[in-house]
Amino acid sequence: MNRLFEDLYTIITFITLCVGLAVALLFLFGIIVGGSIGASLAVFAGEIISWAIILAALAVALGIIHLYINKQHTLTIDSQDES
Repeated sequence: MNRLFEDLYTIITFITLCVGLAVALLFLFGIIVGGSIGASLAVFAGEIISWAIILAALAVALGIIHLYINKQHTLTIDSQDES
């Protein structure tokens, strides 16, 4: 089960990164082309990025679940005995 969350997190994060790169390239190409074609590309890139945001949120949720399943609570305060 731990490996499943880690693999899903990795795959979804990679897909989100690739979508972000594609959106950046679409915006760049839209700026270079300009006009109505550039505007259409920017609108299309805006629609794609909304799906990438959802994927990124899913990846974060899977990552947090993975951390708690593995008991890797890195932001907790542990009391240490000073003897």
